[in-house]
Amino acid sequence: MKTTILICLLLASADVAHAGPCPINTLYCNDGQTTSQDSHASVFCRDPLGILGQASASYDLMGGILTSSCTARGDQGASSGLLLFDDFTLMGEAGRCPTGIVANLHVHGHYVRAGALNEGNLAAAIQDMTAGVPPNQLYLLIHVSTVRDTVISWPIHHCVGDIFQMHFELDSGVTLGDYTATAEFSFSGVPQGFAIVSCQGFTTAPVPALPATWGSVRARYR
Repeated sequence: MKTTILICLLLASADVAHAGPCPINTLYCNDGQTTSQDSHASVFCRDPLGILGQASASYDLMGGILTSSCTARGDQGASSGLLLFDDFTLMGEAGRCPTGIVANLHVHGHYVRAGALNEGNLAAAIQDMTAGVPPNQLYLLIHVSTVRDTVISWPIHHCVGDIFQMHFELDSGVTLGDYTATAEFSFSGVPQGFAIVSCQGFTTAPVPALPATWGSVRARYR
């Protein structure tokens, strides 16, 4: 029973966390950009003629998914990308500072070159903005058709109740060809009885079978 109550508390806390404004995110598409504070958003654009290429980018911060894709068949190239931020909180027994938690960004990119001397580029980044050090970055400049699958990580050093802002980035671009990139963020090493929740509704806690209101859960926990 206490395990179920704790899970409900963690999820209820996540609802409280994203009741206020969440950080602003930026979506890039060729030379344009747009911003959003929603948990998910997307952007799509074509080249000026509408026949030589297109690009798109999307994210789902609740599910931890990022996508970036572009196609170019002319001499203008194409690119798309995401610059994302979300506020996370470590939940669990007060005063505890668990070790061994790691944030991971699993990046998968597929580039198909459409002609000689052309190239594609893939960039990704992960960072705890409160750490005060540069992000862990991935950058690839590719001249041949290829598939890349890798994980970049960031150690989490926080105590229960701490709020820390994570930054995620995914970008792809081509001079002539096709690039499809996806990334998924997750947290490994979260001990039993703890969870990480975010302003946008991401959570590492299992979902309870029956929903509970914050007031009823808090009363039961007392």
